[in-house]
Amino acid sequence: MRELTNLVLPVDDLLPAWSRTAGERLAALASPTERLALAESLLAARILTAPPPDPPVLWAWERLVASGGSVSVASLAGSLGWSHRHLVARFHDQVGLTPKASARVIRFDRAMGLLREGLSLSDVAASCGFYDQPHMNREFRAMAGATPGQIRPRPQLSRGADLAS
Repeated sequence: MRELTNLVLPVDDLLPAWSRTAGERLAALASPTERLALAESLLAARILTAPPPDPPVLWAWERLVASGGSVSVASLAGSLGWSHRHLVARFHDQVGLTPKASARVIRFDRAMGLLREGLSLSDVAASCGFYDQPHMNREFRAMAGATPGQIRPRPQLSRGADLAS
């Protein structure tokens, strides 16, 4: 997985037979919504056929997810009885990202979910373990190219509410 991280490759180069079958099925659908649903289904099915990561790497991944990306890599390595370097190398080989990069993605995903639920920006920052709101803004810019406020703008008051206050 490490060798594919941050690469954009034609699927024909990696999985030619699967690519042809998937392409034919997708081309047969008229609706973009149907094509997207099929693409998600095909990719999910393909992912499920992959070999599972080694149990210690899977354990570390599950701890990262369960903590919302807040558990430290040093803590994971210590719990496994591995060196920091060994955990990072094994995790990177099997997941494609380092544990720290994975934690950032997990924390970002959690923050997006909380924003969708309507939590305030400051509550999301605190709940997700960002040091402060500017830290969360930097992470959002890095991950999404926009700040949380740009992704989920504050609700606008109606004109009548503005005049009444």
